[in-house]
Amino acid sequence: ICSYNNLMEKLASSFYNHTLTYRQQIIIMTFILFLLQKQIQIPLSCIRIMVDFLTHENNDIRKLAEQCVSALCRIQKPPRIYLEKSSHDLLYYTNKTCPGDRNDNLWVTYNDYQPPKTQIEWEQTCFLDKCYYGYYEWPKIIKYPMNKRERYTKETMPEHVAILYNQFMNKNFITKLIQYMVLENEESETSFNTHRFRMFKGLFRNFGLDLIDHFMEQLNILIHEKTKEKYEGCHRVAAVIVAGMIRGSKHWTLQMLDELWQKIIPFLNEVCANLSPETLLYWGACFKFAMEDLDPRRMYRLIEFIRTLINNKTTVNTFLETSRWFLVLKLTIFEWRIPALWCAINEYAKEMLDHPYKAVREYIANVLSVSLSFDIKLPNGQSTRHPDANLFIDAIRERLHQAIEIYEKKPLGVLGLCAIVLSSPYDISNYVPAALILLCEHLHDPDLIQLKKALSEFRRTHHQHREKFTDDQLVIFDDVLISPNYYV
Repeated sequence: ICSYNNLMEKLASSFYNHTLTYRQQIIIMTFILFLLQKQIQIPLSCIRIMVDFLTHENNDIRKLAEQCVSALCRIQKPPRIYLEKSSHDLLYYTNKTCPGDRNDNLWVTYNDYQPPKTQIEWEQTCFLDKCYYGYYEWPKIIKYPMNKRERYTKETMPEHVAILYNQFMNKNFITKLIQYMVLENEESETSFNTHRFRMFKGLFRNFGLDLIDHFMEQLNILIHEKTKEKYEGCHRVAAVIVAGMIRGSKHWTLQMLDELWQKIIPFLNEVCANLSPETLLYWGACFKFAMEDLDPRRMYRLIEFIRTLINNKTTVNTFLETSRWFLVLKLTIFEWRIPALWCAINEYAKEMLDHPYKAVREYIANVLSVSLSFDIKLPNGQSTRHPDANLFIDAIRERLHQAIEIYEKKPLGVLGLCAIVLSSPYDISNYVPAALILLCEHLHDPDLIQLKKALSEFRRTHHQHREKFTDDQLVIFDDVLISPNYYV
């Protein structure tokens, strides 16, 4: 232990030698990162170096400092309280198990979930974060963490933890740190930074609500940035911070979570209302990492927020319409454990299959395929809670049959109207104007050559009959029958 401490102290003290090059500093930081140990107390000088170098002028050193702080947060995290119960104590039904939907695994799904109203209920709820629990069978002993965790307080916080806490309670330090993150424009920074996500996750897990106010202030500044050079970087950093914030709140108390989500929901509403092609992937990754490997019942607030995106129908902006369905697809991470939600999404998406925009229809098709993917046949098992693929195919077949009938009848109706118009080659009967209006509505239908011929013939044979039409009809006919003039 003494040798370890001496080595770490020498590595930390070498940074005060101002003759070191950036390359040498990177090598020393890498050594410190690899030498971090959970069993041995890390020297305070090393912790100070890690935190201070988060705002180092060199980009590579800052990245290593982020990895060091991420590892340090994991080492310093308060211990969890685990419970062990037999499957017989947790399950109401103990019949012979078979794969798929059963009465004994309904309780781990999101169906009919009622969020706890008291902290005691929240702590006593058995959350199983891995999706494989209960789908095929139950283990004899189920080990899970209690929804309660020891927390650092200012009075009981050890010095090696206080160094990190005090630095991140410094508003000026947070502002400088985020400014450096925003300005990173390397190719490696165009994707979601998982090391940075783990760092923020660890910070919010260890220090709770104390950091929220400063970071929420910075988040609001980031998403309102209008400078073109900083716009994408601001949203990239904001998405990472929000993901770490949500994931780090996993074992917070019910009161802390309520306070957190009162601030996050309005923020996410504003983000989703102003998505752009440059920022969509970052916020999609934010939702994915925020919900990964978590019980859907634990994440009911975020799930309900995503559910509201389904109802926010947008017809003005096609991109926002496709964006909300892109975010809805992130619910795939919960797999079979949100059957009622998949049914609701399936019903809503079916009604949008005939959306006028191709991009929206493609996303709708992806959503439908995911919602139907859980309706599978299993040996001695069943899938009864999810959308039925056979019923969906029957409904689509019926809609296609109706569409084919309409498509076959439409050309016959158009040909009949053409005959009515051409029946009066040099005169206009009372019924001809109405027939012409109907024909104009089908002018852009595919493969209707006879319609164009009829309108062309009408224009050739009728020049002196404008008094037979109303002003509105004349405007329509002028747009359709008169070719535009082009001037060079």
